[in-house]
Amino acid sequence: MHHLYSRRKKAAEPDSILSFAGTVRHGSGGFTLLEIATVVVIIGILASLIYPVFKGFRGRAEAVKCAGNIKGLGVGVQAYMTDHSGCWPQIAVAKNDGEGNVDASPVSNRAKDLATQWIAALSPYGIAEATWHCPSMERQLKQLAKKEALDMKRIDYTPTIFDSKPESATKWPKHPWFVERAAIHGTGPNVLFADGSVSNLSELSKSPWLSR
Repeated sequence: MHHLYSRRKKAAEPDSILSFAGTVRHGSGGFTLLEIATVVVIIGILASLIYPVFKGFRGRAEAVKCAGNIKGLGVGVQAYMTDHSGCWPQIAVAKNDGEGNVDASPVSNRAKDLATQWIAALSPYGIAEATWHCPSMERQLKQLAKKEALDMKRIDYTPTIFDSKPESATKWPKHPWFVERAAIHGTGPNVLFADGSVSNLSELSKSPWLSR
């Protein structure tokens, strides 16, 4: 009886092995449509969860770089004033014909001319043209395919106008030197002060000295 059971068990083993092997061979042949769809859905869910985090990291990195750019402009203009008896660069917002008639050319042309002059003024002090460009603004212009804006001379930080008297720009430590043109970082425009510090509109609204 025992021998009969053993023979039956041994006889059954090849079938089970073949059945199991057949399952493995069938599974290794490729993925089913349902399995592929499941993987795609999972990847989509993960991407939707990760993208906001990535976007937040990118935004913070761009804000830090923007603050670095505007600080760089401060270093450049300080070097300029050192070489010019403490005087702020005398660059006119709009040209005139010498008789008090302001240039009537399109605003875009005047903005381009202003940008060209400022870039040229600080270029000898190691301030590259890219320093004048906010990284977030640059990215958005690329996304919108604004090739004309990307190619033209532009400055994303507006310089303050000071007279030609020495030390006029440094008389007040909290006088703005450069102000970012757009509130693009979610915290308001970056502002560079005469003392070299950088702040933004959100921080400025909470400053004690501003409320006095």
